Amino acid sequence: MSGNGCQGGPADFVRIGQFKDHLDAAVREFGEEVGLSVSGTFVALRPLKQKSGKTVVCWAIEADLDLAGFKSNEFDLEWPPRSGRLIRVPECDRAAYFPTEIALRKMLPGQHGFIEEVQGRLQRMT
Repeated sequence: MSGNGCQGGPADFVRIGQFKDHLDAAVREFGEEVGLSVSGTFVALRPLKQKSGKTVVCWAIEADLDLAGFKSNEFDLEWPPRSGRLIRVPECDRAAYFPTEIALRKMLPGQHGFIEEVQGRLQRMT
């Protein structure tokens, strides 16, 4: 498997009013799915509407995380499908840093706008 066209980062479905705000949910999911904590100044990026009709929200933050500490939470998955047999699998199988062009290949096309927006912001800062 190439690993291309995958979810770009930790994700969760958030119902309006379920959390103080979407950022709280994003920080919680990041901790659960990656096993690392991140803090600092979060910059809200423009929400992106997906082909499915769902809207994805994302934040940028400057951080240099030691990915050696990566550890995902796990969940039960019925495998093979409809077999009644459950196996325990990690929610994320790995975390890595990528150059922009590779990151764009690996992310879902509907989420490319997040990388492009951050790139534009960084270019305006220089």
